[in-house]
Amino acid sequence: MKNTMKKYIFIILITFLLVTISQSQTKDDSIRVYKLGDISVTDVLAKDKIAKSNINTVNYHILQRSDVRSASELQLFIPSGRVRTNSRGESMLFLRGAGERQLGLFFDGVPLNVAWDNRFDLSMLPVDIIGRMDVNKNANSIMFGPNVLGGAVNISTIERLTEGFGGNARIQFGETGLMQASATHDGRFDRFNYIASFSNTKQDGIPLSANRTDDMQNQDLNSSLRNNTDREFSSFYARGEYYLNESAKLGLSVLHITGEKGVGAETHIEPFAARFWRFPEWERTIIASNGFFDITGNNKLVLRSTFWYDIFNQKTDTYGDMFYNNITANQSDKDRTGGARLALVWNFADNQNLSYSANWYKTNHSEQINETPESLFSQNIVSNGLSYNLSTDLFSLRTGAVFDYISTGDAGVFEDARGKTFSDYGVFAGVKYLLTEDLVAFANLSRRTRFPTMREAFSGALDRFIVNPDLKPETGILTEVGINQSFTDMQFELTIFANYYDNLIDQIRLPASEDPLRRRMRVNFAKATIIGADFTFRARPMRNTTIETNFTYMNTSGEQDGNKVDYIDNRPEFLLGFIANYMFNFGLNVQAEVEGVGTQYERNPDDQSKFLKIDGTAIFNLRLAYKLPVVQGVVYEVFVRGNNLMDTYRLSQLGLPEPGRMLSAGIGISM
Repeated sequence: MKNTMKKYIFIILITFLLVTISQSQTKDDSIRVYKLGDISVTDVLAKDKIAKSNINTVNYHILQRSDVRSASELQLFIPSGRVRTNSRGESMLFLRGAGERQLGLFFDGVPLNVAWDNRFDLSMLPVDIIGRMDVNKNANSIMFGPNVLGGAVNISTIERLTEGFGGNARIQFGETGLMQASATHDGRFDRFNYIASFSNTKQDGIPLSANRTDDMQNQDLNSSLRNNTDREFSSFYARGEYYLNESAKLGLSVLHITGEKGVGAETHIEPFAARFWRFPEWERTIIASNGFFDITGNNKLVLRSTFWYDIFNQKTDTYGDMFYNNITANQSDKDRTGGARLALVWNFADNQNLSYSANWYKTNHSEQINETPESLFSQNIVSNGLSYNLSTDLFSLRTGAVFDYISTGDAGVFEDARGKTFSDYGVFAGVKYLLTEDLVAFANLSRRTRFPTMREAFSGALDRFIVNPDLKPETGILTEVGINQSFTDMQFELTIFANYYDNLIDQIRLPASEDPLRRRMRVNFAKATIIGADFTFRARPMRNTTIETNFTYMNTSGEQDGNKVDYIDNRPEFLLGFIANYMFNFGLNVQAEVEGVGTQYERNPDDQSKFLKIDGTAIFNLRLAYKLPVVQGVVYEVFVRGNNLMDTYRLSQLGLPEPGRMLSAGIGISM
């Protein structure tokens, strides 16, 4: 990744050209959420009063004011969400304590999780093309497919609503060598609409808080940056959609992301046990086709389809010490996954329908360590589901069942695992009832299964793990009850939830008596319980003011080998997000943010029967933006942002500091 500044200049010049030659006027509704690849069909018939709440939706305008460089920085804006960077340098999302492998992440309906490990590094996903994020905290849809145990997030891109052309561009600079540029162009004419977007982000490293402790290992204490946390990635996205007629449309999209980054070593362990890694190559390409077909022409029988092919390449270099001069080992991973989803909806009555969904994908993974021969792995995964949906003026019901099946083909050197299969069922039910004109009560129940991934069962991760091919599938029962109150300028939702997991897969560090290298091993916990409450609130108390807040409380416990466990690793007692925004009449916009994380615990690496405490923290952010007068339909905005203004020292988990104070500024152009 060279000539970064040339790329920035090129992006801005192209965008300026697009802006100046267009005669279209900017309107608030010129961009809307793109829905062709949506993964929810259950609310097609819902009445206005009990339709799906938008309280758990992150909208386009909120994302634009976040100034984040990637989806990994969206924790503040995701209700009940916790984004945590692990010891591999990957940013993972947790919902109500459900782990990263238990969540379904979808991009226009296509799974983002790499099947080899069933997770995805959010730090490599750009934000510019996101139109909306829908957060589902329960596994209550047949559309999700297999291995979605603890909820799902569907990311929808943007689509132009009106005829004409438009676009936007943004360039942002900041401390720690931050440079980001992005440009998006969209258009609609006759039956065709399209979008194209490019972005590039570069950063020399994550800032360390000046209030950090002095006992950090594997870290240059004279540096203001955390060791080996530089990163650079570029992305390109293009989508076209064509309406064949009033009853059918087809879409084709391509997402390509390429990048490289370092991995900050854990600062609480001795160098011999630390992970000194870099990813010199990280590349992902997803080609997808979505379709919508009203077979009968009157919305009685509707077919929706999604087909995709996913290419993922990654290289990992291991170094001998924190100076990252000598490579001691390397690994090359290649994944090729093809998949399909077909969803058929039969609206057999004015207020009832049946939905059938079939999900299938096959994945092939190759792994090469140093100069050894490649190890090959493969799986076939199938999920079928059927649901019934009823909606009346006062009441709605959703219920369904799924059957998930997985078969292992190649399994590297584990010949006994070849042909191994897992299968299990899932069920869900959800009800809503209109108590008053503006108050809805709801309840959801689901049971789902997550099968061990091939990486969990068969990979030693460059000798960081002792392999455990006897892992069992996880099962979970998720329950919730709550109320949603809506007024003209206010909406809030209160939910009580209780989630119960069996055979929860987690990792332990082996004692020296069992393994002199103190490596990790993945094991099944007998039981895990997460009980808590969510509160989400949105209001517009004055015409120029908006307030949004979300709060989640969680109490966790478990059982292993017949012994009670008081905590589950790295599940904070609470999560807090608060955003207040005020727009002055003369164009100045002020946004204040608070992000809080409660106390959490992690197993003591020297004594697995005990836990170490990680104190809770709160950080404060401030954004100032000014919109210049509109010129020929073009909107210019300049902004400055300060994150973690108090420079609070905080940990995502033991030995992994989160960013200290960070200042940035930029300019955005839209039309």
